[in-house]
Amino acid sequence: MASWQAKHRDPLFDQSTQAALERRGKEALGAALIVLGIVIAMMLGSWTPDDPSFGSATDAPAQNMLGGFGAIVASALIMIAGYGAWVLVVAAWVWGLRLMLHKGEDRLMRGIFTPVAVVLVSVYASTLVPGPGWQQNYGLGGHFGDMVMGAMLNLLPMKVQLGIRIAALLAAIAVIAAGAFVLGFDRAELTGLWTRFRSGLTLAAQGTALAGSQAAGAVRRLRQPREDRPARAKE
Repeated sequence: MASWQAKHRDPLFDQSTQAALERRGKEALGAALIVLGIVIAMMLGSWTPDDPSFGSATDAPAQNMLGGFGAIVASALIMIAGYGAWVLVVAAWVWGLRLMLHKGEDRLMRGIFTPVAVVLVSVYASTLVPGPGWQQNYGLGGHFGDMVMGAMLNLLPMKVQLGIRIAALLAAIAVIAAGAFVLGFDRAELTGLWTRFRSGLTLAAQGTALAGSQAAGAVRRLRQPREDRPARAKE
């Protein structure tokens, strides 16, 4: 009876080379995400309702920075999610930087919940009052944000204005929590951000107080010669 023995094969690369290739691969993926975020930002930033899209048929050339394709994609994103579409840009940039800098890359799987953050931002944007330049038949959160907000207001047993304020508060809290999770922040990073934020507020308050005292001193110095003139005239 013949027996077959599997031959031992050495790996193509040693462990150090494999680790280096893995790091370079993550960095390349991070760079690709940053480029993707820039592309989406260009489409959304140059969006205009006058461009040709699914809901606007026109022969005029597209003003979008990425041409007709960018106009169609941007129109679809704005129509569906409104300002919530910008979450895609933020998520792409944050995770791109994390992969390139190897900071929190082990939490990359949280990024699959980015659509949840898009929805929450859209709902919050629907509670905001559009400016005079917004001429669309939907709010700042797109059709989806308006639909969810309308359902929430129907469930709240109170006046519409009060319901909008409560819904805005709840949506804002949910946006902060979901954003921190989706973007991969852990407790240590959040603590560091909060510490820097408090330090910045302290420095800003100290700078404002110093500027105020210097301004008050300058005003007193300007008034001093005027107050001395009558006394000198009497002498």
